Amino acid sequence: MSTTIPSLLTADSISLRPLQTQHSKNGMPLHYVEDHSIPICSICFAFRAGVLYEDQKLSSVFSSSMLDEGSRDLNYDTIADYIESFGASLEKENSERFVYLKLFCLSKHANELLRFLKKMLLNATFPEDRLSLKRQQFLQSYRLSNSKVSSVAWKNFKKELFGAHSSLGYIEIEKDYLDISHEHLISFFEERYLNAPLQIFAAGDLNKEIIAALLDYELSDASAKVQNDSPLDENAVEPTPVFKQIAMESSKVQSSIVCGLPWMSRASQEYTSAFLLITILGGYFGSRLMKVVREEKGYTYGIQAFVRTIGSFSYMAIQAELDQKNVEATLQEISVQMEQLRSERIDVEELRRAKNYLSGIYLTQSDTVFKTMRLYRGQILDQLDTKYFENQYDRMMNCSAEELNEVAKKYLSPDLLTKIVAG
Repeated sequence: MSTTIPSLLTADSISLRPLQTQHSKNGMPLHYVEDHSIPICSICFAFRAGVLYEDQKLSSVFSSSMLDEGSRDLNYDTIADYIESFGASLEKENSERFVYLKLFCLSKHANELLRFLKKMLLNATFPEDRLSLKRQQFLQSYRLSNSKVSSVAWKNFKKELFGAHSSLGYIEIEKDYLDISHEHLISFFEERYLNAPLQIFAAGDLNKEIIAALLDYELSDASAKVQNDSPLDENAVEPTPVFKQIAMESSKVQSSIVCGLPWMSRASQEYTSAFLLITILGGYFGSRLMKVVREEKGYTYGIQAFVRTIGSFSYMAIQAELDQKNVEATLQEISVQMEQLRSERIDVEELRRAKNYLSGIYLTQSDTVFKTMRLYRGQILDQLDTKYFENQYDRMMNCSAEELNEVAKKYLSPDLLTKIVAG
């Protein structure tokens, strides 16, 4: 029996299924990817109704969660039973800029469900009884999250990074939940859902009838007017070295660390190199922070570094939960590992392992038509070229140790970190 470890294979390049785009007679874009091998389709409506567009705290999460809670002629149970009777699912997803309403169903039922959803949206009422129930659910989740060190650390990290008065940095209080009213939700819904730009993303077994129905799906004349407004001024977010420790009575032993700094835009030529650099620092199980902080020193069961993007803006963050006695040593080790990446060239084998890991991630992110559409959706909404993902993969596989060292020197300074410790 052979005991030789088989060689690892990586894809030389990635080619996504082709994207097609059509526009309604009023100019609303419909983006779609076809795959007729299975009789299923997914349809995603992207509304510019994320937290960055709020005129009152929590407007986005309340409105999105209640889109299917009741309309003029349909109550919550009727809506839920109708969708379930087709074996379909309706999901809501919030991001900083967008609210996504996602329908997943058999293609043969798509047109009937689309007509039903349009009626539901155009006549949404945000019923008082459902609002009261939703408020209690959110308050319970809020109170629970405030007892967790990881949640408190994250909230305070974003507060320091974006500012206490920004949409992304404010920390909600119980009064914010109580202040949400039926009248305000109706107003926010009309402004950000019915009378704001709409984009539709579809994938799967899409026939001509489904495409025609989607091209006729404007909720108002304004929904066809695609705007490229960005309510986040990424130039206003500067690296601000901060160290903040938050004592919590609910945690006598456990602490959570979150530290990070503003990163570059996804459109930057250095973004791919920087993404690979953060992967080597703490982005997977074989990363430096995992090896040193977890395996060698036993400070924590897990530590991770990653990049979070919000439109054209992004930030790098490192997170870990650990015993309070190991906080100072862990923060010191994070700085040591960052400095080593700035001062020393990355070993060829270490670089190869990170590339192999990311190669697998890239491939799994595009192995179904639905995942492929999600990639296209992100590229389009972030105003990137639709070949961005494929080009990024090529750049990543060809990135050199010298490039990574230069990016580390330029951006990866431990002296600029915002550091939050809760617990």
